[in-house]
Amino acid sequence: MIYKEQGDEAGQNNREKEKERLYNEAFNLFSKALHNAHLPLHKAVHPERRATIYHNFGFMYDDLKEFKKALEMYEKSRKILMARLPDTHPDLGYLYNNIAQVYQSLWDEYRKMDNIHLSPDFSKRTMEHFHQTILYFEKANKILKSSLVADHYELAVNYNNISTAYYYSGQLKEAITEMEEAIRIYSNQKNRTIHAAELKRLEELLVCMKQQQREREPEMNS
Repeated sequence: MIYKEQGDEAGQNNREKEKERLYNEAFNLFSKALHNAHLPLHKAVHPERRATIYHNFGFMYDDLKEFKKALEMYEKSRKILMARLPDTHPDLGYLYNNIAQVYQSLWDEYRKMDNIHLSPDFSKRTMEHFHQTILYFEKANKILKSSLVADHYELAVNYNNISTAYYYSGQLKEAITEMEEAIRIYSNQKNRTIHAAELKRLEELLVCMKQQQREREPEMNS
């Protein structure tokens, strides 16, 4: 796990070659752990361990922009967790959130290609990825709302994610609704100083969204 964490840190500091090296070390260790977890002695004892390893694979593939592989790994993790955990377990909520972020990255890629190619196929795939993004963010939100305390910080993060997806799809009304909820939860945090910068950023973004919506209204009414 330490190689993955060091790789994450290297990536955050734009040390891409070091990140790649550390991730390769992490992949090797996770692969060995996964092999051991599938041995007869371990298979019935450590299914959650396999789910965690697949989840870590998915996270690293996502960070390396290998999105299809990331989804494959997350799906393997999901199948194990679904067989062993209640539908409302927070681990499933976090997993769905990560799946949504992969689809959001795919959606962003296809949006850029769609603007270049102007192809019906690209447009169709773009919208498919958008709908999957919203679907999994909403799944995550439903679980986290039922399993976390009211106004938990993670809920604000998830509402922000949903708002961002709606915003970039041009659905300002939905984006504003989700952003207002994110801001409300951030504002209710006991230690607001920790989230002050993020709260200010979101409040400024909300102002911009509302301004764009006002500018659109004459066009929609004409």
